[in-house]
Amino acid sequence: MGIPVKSLFKRCLIITPFLLLMTIPLLFNQGLSLIHDNVIFALLIITKAFTSMTVLTILLDSQSLEQFMNSLAHLKVPPILITVLMLSYRYVFLFLEDIQKMQLAAKARFFNGGINIKSLRTYGQLTGCLLIKSLDRSEHVYEALTSRSFTGQLQFGSCKAVSKFDISKSLVVVLTISALVIIEKSNIGLI
Repeated sequence: MGIPVKSLFKRCLIITPFLLLMTIPLLFNQGLSLIHDNVIFALLIITKAFTSMTVLTILLDSQSLEQFMNSLAHLKVPPILITVLMLSYRYVFLFLEDIQKMQLAAKARFFNGGINIKSLRTYGQLTGCLLIKSLDRSEHVYEALTSRSFTGQLQFGSCKAVSKFDISKSLVVVLTISALVIIEKSNIGLI
């Protein structure tokens, strides 16, 4: 199961504005002159962010969410953390759907947005309404889960057996990461 490069590129584009907001001030904190150490630090932040996004994309696109959570459970990640991740993932889409419905309702009432007192008041009302709606939904979800004997921990299935190929792939990843850490710590690099 291959990971589409287009999907990876789109996800990297999502984090790019945040990275620019973080790194541009680093580059020009001493005026308009660029300092070599600041450039290296900014490139290091960008590289780590894109690497993290790539690893996250590969992890989540190469298996189902249930398999991923099951793997976390077998890696001894605390069950409460897995439960929070699973429930958050399940309900973030409902939250986004509520936001889209509110945006549609606001447009239907000819709300144009902007930065003025009336618009800011409307944004505040929409945010408050969304918060109250989310709290109500969380109470309903909790009641539904407890009525189905939910104890606060998800049940996980058995894990697949580890093959020699899995071990060799893991070894390559660990050696690559180790080499990158050694290169970073010893300041041996291309820059």
